[in-house]
Amino acid sequence: MNVCDWDKNAENYLRRMVTHCGAAVPSAFPTEIFEVSWALTTLIPRVISFDDIHSFIKYFSDHLQSGNGTLGFTKAILADAGDTSRALLSQAVLQFSPDVQPLLQHFFTGTHFRSYELEGSPSFTVNCNVLLALLECPEAYGQAKVIEQTLYFLLEAWENGATVDKWNLDRGYPLMLFSDCLLRLLQKMEAQVVTFPEPTFTRERLIVVLWQILSRVLESQLPEGSWGHSPECTSYSVIAVAQYLQLPWSSEIRSALLVAANAGQNYISNGEGEDDQKIDHVWVEKVSYGSALVRKSYLLCALHAPQEQRLWSPDTTKLFTVVTATETKNMSKLLAKTPLLQANPISAFGLMLLESSHYARHLRVERNMIVAESELPKANDKYVDFIPVFWVSCNSIRGHPLSPSIIWQMCLLSQFVYQMDAYMEAKVSQASAHAIESIKARLVAVCQNTTLSRKPKRASECGEVHDTSIPTGEEEALEKMCDVLEAYTKWVLERPSVLQSPLTIQAQLAGELLDLFLAHISHIVDNLTLRNVQDYPGGAMDNTPSSLGAPYFNWVTTIGANDTSCPFASLFFSCLISKPEMNCFSTSPQARYLFQSVSRHLAIMCRQYNDYGSAERDFEENKLNSLDFPEFGRPQENNACVAFDTASKSVGLNST
Repeated sequence: MNVCDWDKNAENYLRRMVTHCGAAVPSAFPTEIFEVSWALTTLIPRVISFDDIHSFIKYFSDHLQSGNGTLGFTKAILADAGDTSRALLSQAVLQFSPDVQPLLQHFFTGTHFRSYELEGSPSFTVNCNVLLALLECPEAYGQAKVIEQTLYFLLEAWENGATVDKWNLDRGYPLMLFSDCLLRLLQKMEAQVVTFPEPTFTRERLIVVLWQILSRVLESQLPEGSWGHSPECTSYSVIAVAQYLQLPWSSEIRSALLVAANAGQNYISNGEGEDDQKIDHVWVEKVSYGSALVRKSYLLCALHAPQEQRLWSPDTTKLFTVVTATETKNMSKLLAKTPLLQANPISAFGLMLLESSHYARHLRVERNMIVAESELPKANDKYVDFIPVFWVSCNSIRGHPLSPSIIWQMCLLSQFVYQMDAYMEAKVSQASAHAIESIKARLVAVCQNTTLSRKPKRASECGEVHDTSIPTGEEEALEKMCDVLEAYTKWVLERPSVLQSPLTIQAQLAGELLDLFLAHISHIVDNLTLRNVQDYPGGAMDNTPSSLGAPYFNWVTTIGANDTSCPFASLFFSCLISKPEMNCFSTSPQARYLFQSVSRHLAIMCRQYNDYGSAERDFEENKLNSLDFPEFGRPQENNACVAFDTASKSVGLNST
């Protein structure tokens, strides 16, 4: 490169290297700045003291001076933010104050740092390395806005699942770096060296991310004690676990951390003497490569990582005790009874419950986003605690495929489904027959007008239905009910992930939401009929709900299934996990058919399990249940559960 004539000597050199070095050729050589800076900042002060390496101050100062304050992975190579920040960090940990201005001038974009000045896509780990350097360089404390912007970039990337590294193939490497960033930042905040506009919120946000990272690190450890069957990859995670031991965990979680760290250290120790020259090809440039020096430094750091707990302020400590030992024990017993979670240790439940408690707190904050608390029935809201537990635990045992932002969106949706169900049961069920018909017309008008628009229209924009037969005194209550249900519709259909979906998917989602509303209303009307409410015309005199006039199969695959919200929620979920302007289940007719078929089948199962569990209560409260259909032949005097057990084979409940 950068020459006009072919260099035969260079060709001979490359041929000789390929012959003698196992056919592995790095993208560039030498890499002394990369190797020395990475090794040094990894080992200090965990393994070696400042006195041993003071001469390196001049080494990095000379290189930075010759590069006008920036460096590449070797001399005279294009400068990058990663190597520059590691060199600055090396100087900082050697108690020398480097100049961070060239780093900011060349690589800071206003929201994050680029690896190279002309880089298109940002690197998560490069921004971690930059943040580490800024936190250790006293001069950078005057750049509070830069630290804040870099942190928020990393937090947003984490919450959106965008942490896959461009420069290292192992998934544990960015987790180790990010953990180091967050822990150092917490320490600086405690010492009031670094401040943020909302310190309490920022501290809580950092700690929640630390919980999430630790959960992923622990659950990816293999039975032999390694991570990825690789000593170097194992060292990344052992270092991360050792960092977490500084925090004020419960005794159960701390014990689990010690077990994981010791198992990883044993794996490294047992394999360390077998092949000292073995290199893990986990680093990436144009090709994957390894560095014996960098590898050795990480292994040494992992083997000698301290395991002591630091002293923390009461404000920080209490965030690690938001879930008491009794709550953890009780919830763990409950979760352990489910087939999916019965094999998990109590320490895993502890982390799940800590993360879930964060979502539960925020669900309570958002509880009245759409409908005022006075409009909701005064009921036990324990579901607010259970919703995040189910999402977090299922995500955990499957290797965390869902990002925190997706978990949060589904927690919100689950809460709103509960609320909408309770609201309709409390308010819509009290409306007159004419008012209920008017509500249905309004919902149809709103949901069906999303097919040609990116946003749902209000009923007034669609040609509002005005029913003159509604009593004057009920009009205000009707308007309020319609406004609330339209607000639910707007919240769902104006989610960013929904608006980025194809118009056909948006229209389908609006249709599924409409089916959910109409199924709720149909169920309410059937319940009113069972209670002999004379106001609703048709069937009230003989207490026979209209749904019972159709075969059970027809009802359970339509109204009964839609009423569970499963078809609607499944499609909403598909919008969250799909790329913009795409839907992951619409890549072919077969994929879309199977997705809808599975969603419908799950909805039917949900309806049947729900009716099985609430059969006696529904009978006492005169609510329509699967067992009321003629196919089950439930005598009124018989126990509902016995009747359902007898009939369950016919609907496939026991065979699932």
